[in-house]
Amino acid sequence: MSLVDSDHVEPANIQDVLRARWRARYQRNKERILAYRKKYRTQNYSRVHKWESKSRNRADAKERKNRKAAERRKLNKERTRQENVEYRKTVAYQGSQKKYRTSELYKATMTKYQGMRRSLTLITDIDSKWLAESRRKTIQCPICGKLLENHGRYPNGKHLDHIIPIFVGGGHFKHNVRYICAECNIARPRDGSDIGGRSFQFSA
Repeated sequence: MSLVDSDHVEPANIQDVLRARWRARYQRNKERILAYRKKYRTQNYSRVHKWESKSRNRADAKERKNRKAAERRKLNKERTRQENVEYRKTVAYQGSQKKYRTSELYKATMTKYQGMRRSLTLITDIDSKWLAESRRKTIQCPICGKLLENHGRYPNGKHLDHIIPIFVGGGHFKHNVRYICAECNIARPRDGSDIGGRSFQFSA
């Protein structure tokens, strides 16, 4: 039984084996392969030229399409963000979220995510006393100006926010955290490109 037919070889490993075999065969017959390609190109120039033109046109069309899509995303960024906020208020979204949050995938994802966040927040100048005091004193969202409530529920509950997100280099320090409303926290982009408002700092 060949290596490819073996039951002990995973599909990903099969692809690696086939690629390795093809590279080895190409290296052994490199000169002959290149000579054949040159001969074929000479004998079928019009066909090759036509195929290359079609390939370039397809590539150009794809690039134009991607560029237009990027421009549309940029122009409609605020509208899309607002639509997402409105969609999160719908019954359909809340039902899907409730179903997802009871799944094993969600539990595994959150376990991994929380572990990563804990490892990134080990070095900090924030303690529970300072955090509780800042939460108590923050009564208005620094982004939208909405009055905050002590619970963390949508839309005006208090959410702890990192001004520069942890995953793009922000630290878990007093100058980089603030309490904002749940709606603004959910609407913020993950890369922190909308940095605004002001951070409330309190002495411990």
